[in-house]
Formats: sequence, C-alpha cells, structure tokens
Amino acid sequence: MRNIPKSRICQLAIVGCLLFSSASYGALINRGGGMIYDDVLDITWLQDASYLRTSGADADGLANYDGATSWVDNLIFGGFDDWRLPTLLPGNGPSYNTAFSFDGSTDRGFNNDGSNNEMGHLFSNSLNNVSFFNAAGVGSQPGSDTFNSSFIDGETGELFSFENIGISYWANPANNPISNAAWGFNFQNFNGISTGETQLLGLPSGLSVWAVRDGDVPSSIPPQTGGPTTGIPEPASLGLFAFGLAGFLAARKQNKV
Repeated sequence: MRNIPKSRICQLAIVGCLLFSSASYGALINRGGGMIYDDVLDITWLQDASYLRTSGADADGLANYDGATSWVDNLIFGGFDDWRLPTLLPGNGPSYNTAFSFDGSTDRGFNNDGSNNEMGHLFSNSLNNVSFFNAAGVGSQPGSDTFNSSFIDGETGELFSFENIGISYWANPANNPISNAAWGFNFQNFNGISTGETQLLGLPSGLSVWAVRDGDVPSSIPPQTGGPTTGIPEPASLGLFAFGLAGFLAARKQNKV
C-alpha cells in the first residue's frame, strides 16, 4: 500500500473540513437588493413575499389569478423583467393527481415538498417548516405551532429572513387539470401556525402573489474592504477547521525536523 505523507493527509483533512462547512449551510443565498437565490432549484425569490402590497400596487396584496399573472408578468425588479409565479409540476408521472392526500403521494394536500413544487420545497426543505398534518393525517405535528421565515445563508452563514410571508399564494399552471382553477400553496394560518397545504382554487379567489424568476442574479452587496466577503463559519465547522489546521501545522513542523 502506498504511504501518504502526513502533510498530505492533513491538507486533505483541511479540504474535507471546508467542504463540510459549505455543505452544512442551507440552499438559500441572500444576493442583496431584496433577492434570495435557491441554489438547489436554481431560482431567485423576491425577499418581500408581499411586494404587490408593499410596493403600493395593491392595497391588500390579494389578487385573482388573472390579476396575479398580469402583475408579475409586468414586474421589473432588480433590473429583471422575467419574473413569474412559482410553479407546480406533476409529482408522479406526466399528469396531475388531484386526489387529496396527507403523505405527499398526490399533488394536492399536505407534505408535498419535492422539487416539482417550488413553494412546497421552500416551505419544508429551505425554511424547515413542518406541515400541520403528518403523513397519516394526524395534526397538529410537533413544530407546526410556529411558522419560520428565516434561513442560514449558504455562502456567509449569516441569518436572514424572508419578509411579509402571507397565507396562501398562487402558483402556475391554471386550468390544468381543472378548468377555471389554478394551483396554490398555503404557508400558514392567521395565527401563524404552519400549514403547508398544496391547493386547487377557483381563478376568482383572492390570494397573495410571490414573484420568482429562473436562475441566479449577480450579488448587489459590495465586497468588504480588503477582499471578498468570506462569511461566518458555524461553531462546529470552525472547530473542525481549527483541528485540521493544527494537524497541518504539526506535520509541517515534523517535516522540518
């Protein structure tokens, strides 16, 4: 068996610690300027989930489906004009399954958090919220009593939050598979309890509108003086890095003897 120098082993240990540190962060990255990038789904969210209201475009921030699509299609934010509604694609096979389920086995119901469901994925995987009902239909699940809108930045390790997340939001597509209906997602109830329900709703319903676009956006946060921002490691990752660095320095000292 080939002998590997101790110095090389320590170098590999340091690289492994750095990789572990990066992997321990979430998939959301705050690009600044009110935009949050999801590097798993490769989409960018508006940080303000109720920008229809806070921008002054609508008094209560609720719109029917046609109004929602019209607003988001004409939205220009951060220099981008290709914003859209979040999408929901069939989770199993080429066609939607509209039967209601608690275990995520159909497209309508609770615990739908696959990559085909952009808002469901955000709710469960990126923000670590818990659906009100478990897979057996029993509620409330532990942890669903409080809705979470915060996340650890995947590049800096800092804590950020989405702003003004409402109750239910429109999703694309409409009229598929039911005429005069469109998909939507319910994040929480009026008491701030996590729900996590994928819904089918009539097009005249009044829902909130959350704009999203495909791909990443350039960071609008300038680097710190003296070099790029490196972020703040988590305590566990910092300890592993220090351990690997100490080993590397010890190996270098031994090689000099």
